[in-house]
Amino acid sequence: MVLLERGGARRRLRDGGPAAVLPLPGECLGVPRSLRVLATCAAFGLIVAASPLAKAQTFTTLYRFCSQSDCSDGEAPDAGLIQASDGNFYGTTSEGGASHGGTAFKMTPSGTLTTLYSFCAQSGCPDGWDIWAGVVQGSDGNFYGTTLEGGANNEGTVYKITPSGALTTLYSFCAQSECTDGLHPEAGLLQGSDGNFYGTTDGGGASNEGTVFKITPSGARTTLYSFCGQSGCPDGDGPAGVLIQASDGNFYGTTYYGGANGGGTAFKLTAAGALTTLYSFCAQLSCSDGEYPYAGLVQGSDGNFYGTNLGSGFENNQGTVFKLVVATTAPAVTFSPNPLAFGSITENSSSTLDLTITNSGTASLDISNFSISAGSPTFAMVSGGTCNLNGQTLTAGVSCTVAINFLPNTTGPFNGTFTLTDNAGGSPQSVSLTGTGIVAIAAAFPSSLDFGNVSTQNTSAPQAVTLSNTGTAALNISSIATSANFGQTNNCNGSVAAGTSCTINVTFAPTATGLFNGMLTITDNSNGVVDSTQTVSLSGSGIVPVVNWPGPIVVLPPPSV
Repeated sequence: MVLLERGGARRRLRDGGPAAVLPLPGECLGVPRSLRVLATCAAFGLIVAASPLAKAQTFTTLYRFCSQSDCSDGEAPDAGLIQASDGNFYGTTSEGGASHGGTAFKMTPSGTLTTLYSFCAQSGCPDGWDIWAGVVQGSDGNFYGTTLEGGANNEGTVYKITPSGALTTLYSFCAQSECTDGLHPEAGLLQGSDGNFYGTTDGGGASNEGTVFKITPSGARTTLYSFCGQSGCPDGDGPAGVLIQASDGNFYGTTYYGGANGGGTAFKLTAAGALTTLYSFCAQLSCSDGEYPYAGLVQGSDGNFYGTNLGSGFENNQGTVFKLVVATTAPAVTFSPNPLAFGSITENSSSTLDLTITNSGTASLDISNFSISAGSPTFAMVSGGTCNLNGQTLTAGVSCTVAINFLPNTTGPFNGTFTLTDNAGGSPQSVSLTGTGIVAIAAAFPSSLDFGNVSTQNTSAPQAVTLSNTGTAALNISSIATSANFGQTNNCNGSVAAGTSCTINVTFAPTATGLFNGMLTITDNSNGVVDSTQTVSLSGSGIVPVVNWPGPIVVLPPPSV
């Protein structure tokens, strides 16, 4: 390995490999010697001259670095810019700043620059220095990036910086014995769909030839893969480009060296750290397919991957642009039914339905979390499904079920969301949960019946009680009963639909003389209460029956004396 000095910083090159950076022998078109470029003076001149040559274009220099004393505003920006959610642009410089360790800056669209942080602000540079990569804005609004050098072990860092410029060093590389956790992260970071950040180191790892790592926003780092794990490094060596997460949920990138032919590789890596070498460069005669891919890949709208090689191409030996067609295998998620609709359920009653989750893709689906949105206490996952709620892996074509319960605690519509977090594209995926709470409301009219005088040998004419359901659910009747000496018949048939009524005909048949008081009792589910009762007061009097003589009445004379 050879170390070349470029503007005071190290660029690691292997013997016999192409120079990744060409040191400028002097100044070209006023560009200072310290400017780091991957081009010749002629190419730089073309950029400067672009405006006069292309008259339809407008070129504006927004800012010239090292405009402040001792370059305290930074110098030599290696990486590109990002436009953040506030509309401003954010980037880094590899040198300059208050401590000459590089800077992170913000620039308005009109060109006003603010230095957010000057690296190596602390003795020994535990905050890092020499920044080759730009920043990425996380979902929390903060910016995340890497430094090539510095940190607690002087082998590079991962950092977080707030929009106001407060920097936190999340991780210092080479914290493990023999730097098995990696060293010198040249590339920037990618925030994955799971919220974690993913990146590479050019060196270190189990074989000291670079790593792919995952790091949480709070700084918990995991090595996903160490390159050159096999003899001859057929899996690659020295990743330098930024990773991408493709539509299949996997990560794709390149290594500058290694592979079957030593010219670098393109690779795929799952979230669990399983690596597949997709292509080994310099596979064609005289490396006409290119070699040494220094940058990362992009995925086109056609699903294919595109990138560049720094070297060869055979005739000109000045590099290539390539397309890589990958026969992708990826998991995919299908829900059934979707949405999960419970319909109308009586208040304080429950219903359980199964949601089927199917891996409709062609690779294993690794499910890490099942959840139901907060604020939806009426929906809950319950036992009875076949999915393991602590984590589940489904091979291609396999399904499992999650049992979801709906328990409305009042009337009206309810909505919730079931969410699945996994390694498939589009994760997390969600299913809408819907249901409506309904209730029956019973009313009996009139509230009392008086049957008057009824002979002990007779049964009164029936009097009607109307049982109405003014609620939104069916009124389920468990019983209709009367006290002794009273009876009833009805056409309710055990249930009264919402908005309808039935009739109960009550009669009185006294078995003795005197006043009788009783009750008509209807037991049902009114107002969502089990065994709710509605009552009607009953009264009537039993009297001696009147005897009707069938013949004429004969009046006998008084007896004679």
